[in-house]
Amino acid sequence: MGSYNISYKMCGKYSAVIYPVSYLNPIDELSMISKELRNKIPCNSYILFDLLLSNGDNFNRFAEAFYDGNELKGSSINITQISGEQLHGLNMYYHGRTKDLNNSVLTPRERFKYATMK
Repeated sequence: MGSYNISYKMCGKYSAVIYPVSYLNPIDELSMISKELRNKIPCNSYILFDLLLSNGDNFNRFAEAFYDGNELKGSSINITQISGEQLHGLNMYYHGRTKDLNNSVLTPRERFKYATMK
């Protein structure tokens, strides 16, 4: 396993969500992620990167990429915005993940917020 976890639970238009497990940005591992996605999601799908632990809770927290069935296209990566119920669901992923949160770029206050989110 690399510096990320993959959730195959649909999230809006996204067939998978990639979460970092530390401050290391999983976008640096596109070829490894592409191999893991094969046979697990449909061709011509969109993937969401939640880069909270790498980028913090900033404008570039979320990025989407296109998966053609063989690889994630680096040229297709765009910053995107998520809101509402989807954002709450994505935030809930971090509930109780103290180890991951402590190994991130987040401040102590932000780590506590996400670790205790309900």
